[in-house]
Amino acid sequence: MVLRLAGLGLGSPDYLTIRALESIRRSKRVYLDLYTGYVSDELLSYIISNAREVVRADRGLLEDDVKQVIDDARIGDVTVAIPGDPLFATTHIAMLVMAERMAIEYEVIHGVSIVSAASASSGLSPYRFGRIATLARSPARESAGHVCETIASNSSYGLHTLVLLDTAMGGMTAGEAARILINLGREQLDPQRLVIVLARLGLSGEVRWVGTIGEIEDLKLPPPPHCLIFPAGLHSTEREALSVLLKGRQDAISRHNPPPSLKERTIKYVQNTSRVMRDLWTVNEVGVSQVIALARSYLEDAENFINSGRVVDGLVSVVYAEGLLDALRALDKVKLEW
Repeated sequence: MVLRLAGLGLGSPDYLTIRALESIRRSKRVYLDLYTGYVSDELLSYIISNAREVVRADRGLLEDDVKQVIDDARIGDVTVAIPGDPLFATTHIAMLVMAERMAIEYEVIHGVSIVSAASASSGLSPYRFGRIATLARSPARESAGHVCETIASNSSYGLHTLVLLDTAMGGMTAGEAARILINLGREQLDPQRLVIVLARLGLSGEVRWVGTIGEIEDLKLPPPPHCLIFPAGLHSTEREALSVLLKGRQDAISRHNPPPSLKERTIKYVQNTSRVMRDLWTVNEVGVSQVIALARSYLEDAENFINSGRVVDGLVSVVYAEGLLDALRALDKVKLEW
């Protein structure tokens, strides 16, 4: 008797793996997760036709009454069929933790996830994505604030942001999401901000579109699921992919100029501090050379940190160097200009 968590892929039978299908067919009962992701009517019918018994599982069953699902595996194989990949939602991690504590054998069958599919099909480098954000209808203001903060934080590190949209009640459209983010976000998004819309990825009628967030409401898109990607700074190959592969408007792509990343800003701080240190002149020699030597050491540390990928440590080091130089100026030991 085994509890299996089987990934269903992107929502259509085409993305259901052989292993997941075998698990569905051999289980005495299949709990179909309709809470954490999207399942098309076609996939729902396909699962029902291949399973002995299907229980449609909502949030209450998967979280509040999950012990009932796990206990079921004591008397026969049970499959929890989950959109995408099983372990992207904390709901299913908690399920496995409980199964382990209850000494129930379990197995995970991975599936294609929107997370990997969206980044890979966007034309952007999958290695340059930061934290994922989810936009929910309720509470809309709080959710929009979190999403905007995530976009800003990722962008400061030169990372793109995937925004998943609420799949409840038929799913949130990209147009609805655009209205919420522009009007309710704590860091309101510029309507001219570049965005990628992915609609029904992996399903019939798939659409990939590049433009500004202010244009989305005028688009004619197929029904959800939809998701958005907010690019950070673009490499030349990414610009080319957005233009050629996703048919993005060249003017919108070329105008895209997000704030410089933390690394870029830190490098400029180091360059500016180096210039100041080179051009300053001493008013009072007493103790100055030792302090300048210490500031130079911090500056060298900053450069080493940046080169090794420790950008935050590099920023801290250059701030120390700037502070020492400002202290010398405040004590009338040196003259300098930032």
